[in-house]
Amino acid sequence: MWWLTHRHRLTVLVYHDPSPESFRTHIKHLSRWFNFISLDDFLSGQRLPPWPAVITLDDGYKNNYKLLPTIKEFKLKPVVYLNSALIGTDDSFWFEKIPYKLRETLKELPDELRLKAVAEGKEAGAEGSCLTMEQIGELSSAGVEFGSHSRTHPVLIQCDKEKIKDEISGSKTELEQKLGLPVKHFSYPNGDYNQQITGIVRESGYISARTIRNGCSRAQDDPFQLRAHNISDDAGYFKLICQSCGLFVLPSMIRTWGEKLRARPYRKEDSLNVLLTIDSLGVGGAERQLIELARGLADKPGINCQVLAMSRQDHYTALQDSGIIVHRLVRRVRHDWTVFLRMYGLLKKLRPDIVHSWDYMTAIYALPACKLLGIKFINGAIRYSSKRLDRLYKLKAAVTFPPSDAIVANSLAGLKVHGLEDKSKARVINNGIDLGRFSRGKAKSKKDLGITTKNAVGMVATFSDYKDYPTFVKAAQKILAVRDDVTFIAVGDGPGLDSVKQSVSDENKGKVIFTGQLKDVESVIPLFDVGVLATFDEGFPNVIMEYMACKVPSVASGGGGTGELINDGRNGFLVQQGNVEQMVERIVSLLDDGKLAAEMGARGYEMVCNLSHTAMTVKYLELYRHTSGKR
Repeated sequence: MWWLTHRHRLTVLVYHDPSPESFRTHIKHLSRWFNFISLDDFLSGQRLPPWPAVITLDDGYKNNYKLLPTIKEFKLKPVVYLNSALIGTDDSFWFEKIPYKLRETLKELPDELRLKAVAEGKEAGAEGSCLTMEQIGELSSAGVEFGSHSRTHPVLIQCDKEKIKDEISGSKTELEQKLGLPVKHFSYPNGDYNQQITGIVRESGYISARTIRNGCSRAQDDPFQLRAHNISDDAGYFKLICQSCGLFVLPSMIRTWGEKLRARPYRKEDSLNVLLTIDSLGVGGAERQLIELARGLADKPGINCQVLAMSRQDHYTALQDSGIIVHRLVRRVRHDWTVFLRMYGLLKKLRPDIVHSWDYMTAIYALPACKLLGIKFINGAIRYSSKRLDRLYKLKAAVTFPPSDAIVANSLAGLKVHGLEDKSKARVINNGIDLGRFSRGKAKSKKDLGITTKNAVGMVATFSDYKDYPTFVKAAQKILAVRDDVTFIAVGDGPGLDSVKQSVSDENKGKVIFTGQLKDVESVIPLFDVGVLATFDEGFPNVIMEYMACKVPSVASGGGGTGELINDGRNGFLVQQGNVEQMVERIVSLLDDGKLAAEMGARGYEMVCNLSHTAMTVKYLELYRHTSGKR
């Protein structure tokens, strides 16, 4: 059965320091059952042979060099995970300097105390245990790839954030300098990791991270939590069979599953349990607001807030840093009907008091389960206020609004579009903003973005059908035709990026800069003299609040909820949608009149000070308590 169900799943086999004889015997047997590939082959998304497998070796022991004949004979493409501070030295691993029985106890100590406790072991420890640079060079020539196993093999979950960054990011830098090769893969030392550690690995520029959690990996699984099977270096034939297909740990897995089912660790009976659901945790306005809310709720006593996302995309580490649990129900295809069953199973286990959906995708999947389980459901899918709703959008609204226990929009305009402004179960809660983001962050310089002019005009938005970048670029080129003291900055990514880039004339390519996607927009917006939002559909725009937080005057397309934020002529300018001439006029007036720009920026800041994320959190908390009946 295992053989049939794992035909297209990747099996990662983990070795440490096998003898050349045992390793060759193992590979000879394994090659009858598996097709060996490289880790890059799996991550590239290309079509793979049946029963694909990758060999990995942890720690980079010196004896790994003796495996070279077998690697060449069977044309293997293994990954050897190195500790950057130890390779090419006479030092050995901390755990080799102590008796085996003390290791597990020492793992509980903070990193500094543990290293101090074993410092004297260097005298007893033998010569260096790790590969030399010459050996690494020969292995690399034979097709071996090298990844990082941290700098010194610490117990990462016992380290503070700065130490974790040094071990993970510092190792990548050191290895690339020593090897002269890109280091793309990471292996968690001791198999220990959590959301914070995984986030740092992702941010450091790796493309994968391997765990020692038993199991196989599918193409859609998180590449930073690749599962594996540990193989004993001296395993006999029967043990090798059991370990390579995961059967060796089956009893402990069954025991662990039973403990989890009995524990039900996610629900707190004495708390208000809230589950926020969203399709993706990518870079966007709704995602930013959800994270601000989750962090705000996490600080409230008696509130247990968790998040559910339906994709692996995740550009925010703030949830991890706040200790908020993030559940994943990944869709295998766009419309994955199995999610209904998986959603039901998850909600039955979590038993939240409130499920608050932030989009139609999760609303459609979560509503049936909420109704069957008696869980209160809040529909927060109204994030836009467009009057040109297509049939599918109207159908989603018609299906999800009536059974919802409450409906919340971020603008009054959004409720009016759906005819819900007078409904008792519908209410408006405006977006909130954490002004501290703009004081904590380190601002970029104009040089960082390639700005060489006195003035800069910027627009921060995704390149989607909802945003009107063509009007922004047309306005930019009209202004650039008559003046050379301004650079236009487009911050964002999306399906429309390439076509907008192509619309910029050759003479203006250096004056219209496309930065791509940026997570830290708060480091870029302060460089703007004018902030623009050209759009077709808008709810309560986050980016206008971000402009205001930086005291940058705004020029934005009218309509939707934008008018609830901008008082035309007082704290910004509103222009007709698609009106290039009017946009040009407003931008130029702010560039030419510094006093007007400063006054509008100051009034905008005054406005946004009343829209704190704290106030937003309080309003949502009132809604949750009212809807759930829990006080």
